[in-house]
Amino acid sequence: MTENIRYRNNFEDTSHERLDGETIVINLATGHYFSLSGPAADVFYLCCSGATLNEWWPQLAGSYLSEPTKEEVATFVTSLLAAGLVLEVKGPSFEPIGTEHTLPDDFVRGVWTAPVLEEFEDLQDLILVDPIHDTTNLGWPYVEGASD
Repeated sequence: MTENIRYRNNFEDTSHERLDGETIVINLATGHYFSLSGPAADVFYLCCSGATLNEWWPQLAGSYLSEPTKEEVATFVTSLLAAGLVLEVKGPSFEPIGTEHTLPDDFVRGVWTAPVLEEFEDLQDLILVDPIHDTTNLGWPYVEGASD
C-alpha cells in the first residue's frame, strides 16, 4: 500500500452498516461477513471515502489518544483488499467523495489498537442462496435438496 493510492468500497459485491463504532460488512460474492470494531471501522470508513492515506491520515491520527502506525493501517488495508471489501481505484478521473474526512461521532475513541478484520463463514450457505431458484415452495430459507 502506498500512501497516495485511492481506495473505495466494493459496492458491487458488498453491503455494510455502521453502528456505535462497529461496521458489519457482508461480501455477497463469497458469503462471508466481517466485523470491524473501533479503529478497524474507522480505517474502513476512511478507505470508502475515496481519499488517499495521506489525505485522511491527520484525521485518523488526531482521533486517538495514542498515535496509530502507518504499518498497522497498511496491513489492515491489505486485508480489506484480500477480502474483497475495498478496491484500489485506478485512473485519474476518480473524484473522492467530498473533501472532509471527518470520522463519525458514534463512539468514544481511546488508545489506538491495531485494526482487526474478524471474518465469519457460518452463514455462507444462507447468504449465497438464490431465493428464487434455490428454495422450495416454502420460500427462503428452505433450500431445495438441503437436509435438516
